[in-house]
Amino acid sequence: MSKFSPTFRSFSAWFKAQPRNTIYARRIIQLHKLNPSLSLNALRKSSLSKVALWLRSYLSLSSTEKDLRHRALQAYGAIKDGKSLTEASRMHGIGRTDVVKHLGKYLFRRGRRWFVKKTHLQRARWMFSKGKRITIIIDDDDTASLISRYLNAVKFTLRDGDVSRLHPYKKLKVIDINNKKHPFETDLATLQELDEAIENSEFLPIYDDTI
Repeated sequence: MSKFSPTFRSFSAWFKAQPRNTIYARRIIQLHKLNPSLSLNALRKSSLSKVALWLRSYLSLSSTEKDLRHRALQAYGAIKDGKSLTEASRMHGIGRTDVVKHLGKYLFRRGRRWFVKKTHLQRARWMFSKGKRITIIIDDDDTASLISRYLNAVKFTLRDGDVSRLHPYKKLKVIDINNKKHPFETDLATLQELDEAIENSEFLPIYDDTI
């Protein structure tokens, strides 16, 4: 393992060397928590927004970072359902450190257990609207849950033709990060056409920014 700095072999040694209650020290501690693999010199050169990916807008992320954010959000759901951080990370193919970096302040620890609270992380979600399959960027859990319930209703309606499941969505709209409103598509014939145009629609991921 590489040394934390020329003077200190590890972060722990640096931390214990003297009281760490200055603004500088608190910044280094916070940055190290978010990315424990960085050296002291790298942490000095880092900015919180670069290391703390949860502060970044969705469009500013690289394709790899977008994928990790989506996986972190899936791990978030698993933790919310009672899974441990380790279990949730393994379930969705993401390292614990990446979950911490992408969930940030929305993930917290009490004793040995990790918990989550409502997030405002930007994410891409797809839905059917005005005769098209569209991708929008949203930033809250309630909107994400609404889209999930809608898509679940669409899935079962396409199976048995019971359009009553779609009635609650006829007058509802989703608002994206640009404050643009998107009504839900509820016409069965249109939904059938849109579904047929999707290859392997049953396996289409809920987080998706490609059309």
